[in-house]
Amino acid sequence: MKPLDEGRLTVRQAVLLMVILRLIHVIVFLPELTSPPANQDVWISEIISLPIVFLLALPVLALTSRYPEHSLVQQAEVVLGPAGKVIGFLYAWFFFHFTAITLSKVGLFMTAAVLPQTPLLAFTLPLVIVGASAARNGIGPIGTIAEVLVPPILLVVLLVPVLAIKDFDLRMFQPVLENGLGPVLHGGGTIAARMAEVAVLGMIAPLLRRKDKATRVAVGAFTLATFFVLLVTLPVLGVLGPEESRSRTFAYFTLIRMISIGEFVERIEMLHVLIWVLGAFVKLSVWYYLAALALAQATNLPSWRPLVLPLGLLAVVLSIYQFPNLPALIEFASYRIWAPYVLVFTTVIPALLLLVTLLRRTGRRKSG
Repeated sequence: MKPLDEGRLTVRQAVLLMVILRLIHVIVFLPELTSPPANQDVWISEIISLPIVFLLALPVLALTSRYPEHSLVQQAEVVLGPAGKVIGFLYAWFFFHFTAITLSKVGLFMTAAVLPQTPLLAFTLPLVIVGASAARNGIGPIGTIAEVLVPPILLVVLLVPVLAIKDFDLRMFQPVLENGLGPVLHGGGTIAARMAEVAVLGMIAPLLRRKDKATRVAVGAFTLATFFVLLVTLPVLGVLGPEESRSRTFAYFTLIRMISIGEFVERIEMLHVLIWVLGAFVKLSVWYYLAALALAQATNLPSWRPLVLPLGLLAVVLSIYQFPNLPALIEFASYRIWAPYVLVFTTVIPALLLLVTLLRRTGRRKSG
């Protein structure tokens, strides 16, 4: 089975893509603030989430090592035979669903925080049209786009804590471990479980120029993503405090609007909007492309390109139907729903595929 797309990603491109997938949601909604421990210890949970996500990614990494030429969708068919197509369709749904969720995030943020009187379609339709062009061109051009757009976005995220330092108050982080270690560990687990980028790794691993570098991509991407998430969380907590941060729908955006240094640096929130829209475009392109690729692989089509346009139109419809308003999106993105939903595709299914693989190998050894 071929991966359909002959494009190839460098390690750098793959890392940048996975980092932006993780970071873009955080710089708008910052869901960690309302997850356990939901207090000033959230940043500790974010650090703890790093080793946990490596553990959760072990099944995917083991599968990519054993089947370096196959994506998760193709691995399911190799391991389970025709029954594996059911798994393939589930992954196609997963990536398609995240395409629609990304469209909802863009439309609802823009209408809630930037241009309240503008209809959702004014944001989602142009984005899906541009995303369709990227998805049709394949993973290679998407990786090139990431190399151009992601570094400036990361630079802005690096700059914000520096600009906010004068309002930073270390007392906002006290007391440390207020409710003990349990809630912090729970928070680390929920943060790790929400990292859908593990499934992305399972899809793009066979598209790497060096297929033996999937583990290196995982280490680089998860470590960098955690670092930049901390750069978002720490200034929010240090300036706004845990209580006000939780009460703000867009806490990071609120922080940026507060930044003012003399008469030279102020009103920089539009810079945040710019980097977020650019990052959302990269993120949408990845989910969109993977949805089309997974469906093509599950149905044994010779190309994913004919699927791009119909999937995009359906994603727009689903984004409006499932998330007609911001509370509906925030409820779905809560750790109680998002974490177990994502965990099924990042760890549970790959673990089952790996278990079947190991059992078959053991059976062959005994019969031999």
